[in-house]
Amino acid sequence: LENRARPLMTILREARQALGHDFPISVKLNSADFQRGGFNEEEAMQVVQMLDDAGVDLLEISGGTYEHLAFLVMDQTEVKESTRRREAYFLDFARKVRQVSDIPLMVTGGFRSRSFAEEALEEGGLDVIGMGRPFLTEPHQVGAFLRGELEQFSTLKIRTGIKSLEDMAEGGFYARQLIRLAEGKAPRLDMNPLVAAVFVPLHEMKKAAGKRF
Repeated sequence: LENRARPLMTILREARQALGHDFPISVKLNSADFQRGGFNEEEAMQVVQMLDDAGVDLLEISGGTYEHLAFLVMDQTEVKESTRRREAYFLDFARKVRQVSDIPLMVTGGFRSRSFAEEALEEGGLDVIGMGRPFLTEPHQVGAFLRGELEQFSTLKIRTGIKSLEDMAEGGFYARQLIRLAEGKAPRLDMNPLVAAVFVPLHEMKKAAGKRF
């Protein structure tokens, strides 16, 4: 694990030296990559302690990899009941991190309602809530949500009818919305799920084809 963490710790050390101690540095850490022999929870906790010793200013907790895309799964039948009830996938892990580290914690994934966000913050298990996808589909509602005028963002279900493509469709749909917003365009919520499923690989291949190595 020490060897695997060396690139991260080296980057962190060099960044701190270049930026100084007054510049905040955050790290995004997967709680698990959900693959046999991969980065597991126990190892993640050890890395958290390394980051604590290194003086990281903010730790963001997420999970999954682009291969598995476990954090995209909308069919939550395999997710334990407490996790479904709690809305956010990684709160349990964040609470464990809190037991071994004082690094300010940010949890990203699953938050849709203001009441639950407030509850999670009040419980003290985390310090910052990360939200991305709700803002991609309803960008003009961000202010209303923060002011308490909107209780909950809607949850879109992107379905192709082909189980092996559902995760890719979900990721592709939101990736397209992100690009559209960056281009100053409105979200396109009627995107064909099958088109969404192939969007990311086609987009990345197109970008790669234009690069010179």
